[in-house]
Amino acid sequence: LCHGDGTVIGEAVLCLALNLYYEARNQSLSGQYMVGLSVMNRVRHEHYPGTVCQVVKQARYRKDNKTIPIRNACAYSWWCDGLSDKPTDQEAFSKAKIMAHRIYTGQVTDYSENATHYHATWIEPPYWVADMQTINRIDQHIFYRERDQ
Repeated sequence: LCHGDGTVIGEAVLCLALNLYYEARNQSLSGQYMVGLSVMNRVRHEHYPGTVCQVVKQARYRKDNKTIPIRNACAYSWWCDGLSDKPTDQEAFSKAKIMAHRIYTGQVTDYSENATHYHATWIEPPYWVADMQTINRIDQHIFYRERDQ
């Protein structure tokens, strides 16, 4: 997988970049970084898959085809919303790839306080909020971590 300039990026960075693009491209840099840091917190947490792509693509999958997620049954809504996962805003996607590389390689100060969850401010809080500790709100996302961390 390559950047537009021909440099190679890994699959993990690409998965993280896609998640940044679809979850937070309209947010501030701080909000985008927080989304990425929360993904990395999941990768390190024992209750979640151990790779970035497994975390980003975590979902309930169809019984007849384990590669197709059940619509709206994913950790990140863009992964199973039924829409194309090919970025259309190349400038925003290029920025997401750079940001993802920085997050993945530890070049970003981690101010996430171990946040593993977030949701958009305009939705009704999900059921899992009751078991979480609120960390902060950045732009249009509220971030959480498991209690007693």
